[in-house]
Amino acid sequence: QKNNNEQEKEIPILCCQPCSPDNDATTTSNNDLIVQHASAIVALHPDEATESIVDVCVQYRKPFVIVPCCVFSRLFPNRLKPFKGSTTTSTKREYVTTYTDFIDYLCAKHSSIQKTQLLNFDGANLALWSTFPPATTSPTIITNTTT
Repeated sequence: QKNNNEQEKEIPILCCQPCSPDNDATTTSNNDLIVQHASAIVALHPDEATESIVDVCVQYRKPFVIVPCCVFSRLFPNRLKPFKGSTTTSTKREYVTTYTDFIDYLCAKHSSIQKTQLLNFDGANLALWSTFPPATTSPTIITNTTT
């Protein structure tokens, strides 16, 4: 039991509103403020929002941990596999279609993004994270391109 002198402390839990073309500038502005003032971003199987979460964390250099799940290659047909030191002479890039492709694609968005060992549960169980080193230059966000 609490005595009369004790007061309950309320801890604010802030949640972003769903992103959609129908959202107005106020919703977008509120979401930006929430992200800017957050200590870190945590996302477990965020479905279609996975890439956007990583992009926002890179943009604001916000520490994050994310457990990506589905690739949604039909919803995001312009995702291209990152260039790797290929010995072939072909310049044709391939589309992201598998879970492994998606993990590599997300990791290529910033050099500080790390992969964990497999987490102790079934299903998509690989976490990506970054605490971002101190900034020396402006961050660059890699966006979908069809080149």
